[in-house]
Amino acid sequence: MRIPEDILYKLPTDYTKIEDEVNQNFVRKLVFAISEMYRDIAQAINRNFELLTLDEKSTDPDDPEEGSAVVWMSDGTGSGDDGDIMCKITAGGTTKTGTIVDFSGL
Repeated sequence: MRIPEDILYKLPTDYTKIEDEVNQNFVRKLVFAISEMYRDIAQAINRNFELLTLDEKSTDPDDPEEGSAVVWMSDGTGSGDDGDIMCKITAGGTTKTGTIVDFSGL
């Protein structure tokens, strides 16, 4: 079957545009699939959390974003003494650092 001339002229001649659209759709679907995968992993971690391992840090972490916290184990060179479990919390525009576990008191 032959394509009629009037339809043939309406077909795009710039195939790179079609290829770009296909690539953009692929990237959108890939990003969506990855975000769904991370959501599933996070849910699995929340359901199956049994053990938390912390490694000593020689510097304090950056201040967390508003409404967030960070927990780490100190090696004594930043906040806290060697072996202390520390936290930083940002709430109400203020960041505070505290000791959750004082290793020397155990």
